[in-house]
Amino acid sequence: MFLFVGAILFKVVKLQFFERAIWENQAEKERVYYKKVVATRGSILSDNGTIMATTQPYFRLSIDPSVIKTKGDANFEEQIDTLCKNMAAHFGNEEFGELYFKEKLNRAIEREDRHLYLLKRPVNFREYKMARNWPILKASPYKGGLIGEKLSNKRFYPFKNLAKITLGVLRDDTLAQKGLEYSFNKELRGQDGQVLMQKLGGGQEIPLENFGDSQAQDGYDVVTTLNLEIQDIAETALKKALFANKAKYGVALVMEVSTGEIKGIANLRKSKDGKTYFEDYNYAVADAIEPGSTIKLASMIAALEDNAVSISDSIDTGKGFVQFYDVTISDHVAMGKITYQQAFEKSSNVVFAKMIQNAYKDDPGKFISRLDQLGLTKSVNSQMIGEGRPYIPNPGDTRIWKGTTLPSLAIGYNLSVTPLQLLTLYNAVANDGKMVAPRFVRELRQDSKVIEKYGPQVLRKQICSASTLKTMRKLLEGVVERGTAENIKSSQYAIAGKTGTARKVVEDKYEKIYRASFCGYFPADAPKYTVFVLVDEPSTGSFYGSSVAAPIFREIADKIYAMDLELAKNPREAEGQSSQYPVTRIISQHNADQVYNKLDISTPDSPEAEWVKTTRNGEKIEYQPITLRPGVMPDVKGMSARDAVNLLESRMLKVRRIGHGKVVRQSVEPGKAVGDGTEILLEMN
Repeated sequence: MFLFVGAILFKVVKLQFFERAIWENQAEKERVYYKKVVATRGSILSDNGTIMATTQPYFRLSIDPSVIKTKGDANFEEQIDTLCKNMAAHFGNEEFGELYFKEKLNRAIEREDRHLYLLKRPVNFREYKMARNWPILKASPYKGGLIGEKLSNKRFYPFKNLAKITLGVLRDDTLAQKGLEYSFNKELRGQDGQVLMQKLGGGQEIPLENFGDSQAQDGYDVVTTLNLEIQDIAETALKKALFANKAKYGVALVMEVSTGEIKGIANLRKSKDGKTYFEDYNYAVADAIEPGSTIKLASMIAALEDNAVSISDSIDTGKGFVQFYDVTISDHVAMGKITYQQAFEKSSNVVFAKMIQNAYKDDPGKFISRLDQLGLTKSVNSQMIGEGRPYIPNPGDTRIWKGTTLPSLAIGYNLSVTPLQLLTLYNAVANDGKMVAPRFVRELRQDSKVIEKYGPQVLRKQICSASTLKTMRKLLEGVVERGTAENIKSSQYAIAGKTGTARKVVEDKYEKIYRASFCGYFPADAPKYTVFVLVDEPSTGSFYGSSVAAPIFREIADKIYAMDLELAKNPREAEGQSSQYPVTRIISQHNADQVYNKLDISTPDSPEAEWVKTTRNGEKIEYQPITLRPGVMPDVKGMSARDAVNLLESRMLKVRRIGHGKVVRQSVEPGKAVGDGTEILLEMN
């Protein structure tokens, strides 16, 4: 016992007299320390400076009641009353009113507490700035004024899910994942600071200096190329079509021709329950896919550049298919003998497979070199991290190069490119042959000061000769004027583009599961925008690029055209149409007679028919009787809503309409077999 007591006494004496200074210094170190302050992350802005993503810092409102001087201040009571009224008005409720805040403040002042939280909850920066202007709180922190203890930063997206995956994702509001948040994380992040803190009893702590003096450097603002209106147009049109086609996912990209600026980018995927479409993956940038017939643009450029064909030359497609070893390549319908121009406009697989096989079978590397010159072998964007790598097989690799590879490449199989890479190629054709890199960001700013600008980046000054370019633009316009995309021909402006329909691989085998696409530009005579649309696995019957993807292009183009005042200045007059002589595709002859008689327009005698096609002949309108085959879907595009519904319902079909005016799209393509009771969706405009 004596030894035990002696040991305790020895330890007490040692701590009290010999080690006192050491432990007092250690206690002081633990009471006062530096705390990290996270810098405010920069905002992401649209092309006109509208905030699309921003950071809201959150603060705890606290004061040091021990330094508030109440004696000798005649206005103190008035200041307390005003402060508590403001607290109750902005932060209180039935339980925490003016009296509650007044009693809380007075008790803390009487006890000379070193630290008091005015509120339990944190406040945002707007609320913090407001409170700093209130009585007492607007004084210096060393005189009882507000101490704004910064707690955290919360990322806020004012337009919610608009361009969500392109803007990016922040986990826990700090860790950047995907999109521009990740790609420009260093610039947006800023530099953290620190502030000196002191621990108090009861686990509380107070800053020994204002958090505003933490030396944290806020991040730069990123000004994007995205246009809010175009972004909304692209997303809305794509989502509507995905629902109508019950598709797996879809992509819509809009690029400004001369600058390469991405004005809109939508990536929508169906939810597991099929009730909605949302963004969680950037298919447009990251997903390299087999493009199908949209690659025929590259195949034709190569053949023209190497003088392999002339578009006026003819070629026989036989019975609509051709055999290459164990692979059969076929057209959707036998076309007989056609020109290469018609082959492009009607998208003949047979012609393109034969054309590229005949031209390059002895030197397939030459064809691959042409694809490389067109930018299809390399990434095209340097701003968005995560771009998918294009894949084109090497003829020197005997493990993968077969006798069927070359004709397959010609029609968009055995190679893969991203939607962004394909869009860039089409944009080069629209841009007089100059290929510019797609651009997502214009500049970095600190407040209103421009830190760095990102201008157009030229990838290739000229992708092909001027003569080939002129021919290709003619062919692309022909696709819409009289080819596979004739259904989206506009009377207001000219469109140029190419449809694509590609089978998908399932377990190393091509199945009847499709990807529909369309890529083109408008107005064709003076291109301003290039648009790419893709719909993956449409499942309502139609799966062609012409009927699934092209109408989305048309809707996007129409709305941009209407929005863009410069484009709307010079509307195109449709061939065979004028404001005086209205012409429709099919119309009830009875209704046509009423319309033209009222307009005092001559209609020559013609055999009586229930339905007629009207055409202009000089100053007259001529009727051509229409024969409608039983069980076959008629072409009702261009008809009035009343005539279209009457026609279809007379053929025992169910009709559902969207919009008003004339029919611009029909869910079942003309010539397709339809049975009694089949539901037909008509879109009006």
